[in-house]
Amino acid sequence: MLERLQHFYLEADKSIDRLPHHKFHRLINNGLLAIYLADEKVKKDPDLRKKGYRLIRKGGLPTLFFYLNGWMYRKKSGT
Repeated sequence: MLERLQHFYLEADKSIDRLPHHKFHRLINNGLLAIYLADEKVKKDPDLRKKGYRLIRKGGLPTLFFYLNGWMYRKKSGT
């Protein structure tokens, strides 16, 4: 499952450079990846969690930022 997500992320990242305001679109791409990886489904599966951390590292600091924000939001809201 994460292999498909990684493929989607990398392909989207390649095509972003051709878009106007590519920095904004890259930020959105990183945010979507992080929101998905912060989900409870990923946290419950040790294999997904391990692979998810690799994807977060691949996404860099913006992905980590959104991941931590998503995690904190879910923890505070109880969702």
